[in-house]
Amino acid sequence: MNGKPFTEFEDNQLRKLHEGGATIRHMAMTLGRPYGSICTRRQHLGLSYRDGAERGPAKQTDVEYEQFSTDAYDILPKLLLSAAAVVGTLIGVIAFGIYLGV
Repeated sequence: MNGKPFTEFEDNQLRKLHEGGATIRHMAMTLGRPYGSICTRRQHLGLSYRDGAERGPAKQTDVEYEQFSTDAYDILPKLLLSAAAVVGTLIGVIAFGIYLGV
C-alpha cells in the first residue's frame, strides 16, 4: 500500500457514491484520493466497475452538485484570461506584421 489507509467512513462514502451512480472521477474528487486508489478500493469492497457511457449520467445529491458546480466556476476566470492573452498576442503579431509591411 503506497498511500494512507482508507477509513471506515471513506469506505461508507464510496458505497453511497457508488449506489448513487457517481463516476470514479467524482468519487476521487469527493474523497480527495487519486483515481487509481479509488479503483483499487472499489474492487477491494466488491463494488462493480460501472464507470462508462453505458451507465448514463451520474446521479448526484444536492451537496455534491453544489461542490461540483463551484469547482467548475472556479476555473472559468482562468480560461477567460487565457483566451484573452491568446487573442491579445495574435493582435500584437498582426499589428507588428502590418508595421513591418509583411
